[in-house]
Amino acid sequence: MNLEPQKINKIVVLGNGGSGKSYFSRKLSQVLHLDVIHLDRYYWNLDKSSSADRWAQIHKTLIQKPNWIIEGTQLNCLQERIDAADLVIWLDTNIVICIFRLFAKHFFSQKTKQNDGYPRRLFKNIKWAIKWRVQYKTVIQTLLSSSKKKIIILKNKKDITTLFLAFR
Repeated sequence: MNLEPQKINKIVVLGNGGSGKSYFSRKLSQVLHLDVIHLDRYYWNLDKSSSADRWAQIHKTLIQKPNWIIEGTQLNCLQERIDAADLVIWLDTNIVICIFRLFAKHFFSQKTKQNDGYPRRLFKNIKWAIKWRVQYKTVIQTLLSSSKKKIIILKNKKDITTLFLAFR
């Protein structure tokens, strides 16, 4: 893997619910010393009456920062995020693993006891993960196939380890 960390200032991390985007992004942040922006914290904390324009405005402000790792897959502004990035990393995690992680997060995570704005209802999240895999994966594949950005698809822990070794 040919990567030059000093030339990478903006990274998009995509993946299904339960794919490990947040954990992966925090670890990558420690290696590359880039701030992590968790889109869910912005998106789910919007007032219910907020317009799509308000979300687009917030998103634009986030991607204009000089360096970042943005994790989250909100599709409505994904193209702009990809265009602003130096690197796109897609955690294409097996759906069974995603669902297992959603169960674990629901029952064991301290975050489920906090009000960070992200809906924590287990079955809603599992339904979303399955829908994402069936419908949205194709949308993302289409967006990425037309992009000229450096794209890395990680399917398992071995792939992730290889990437981290490339950054050291």
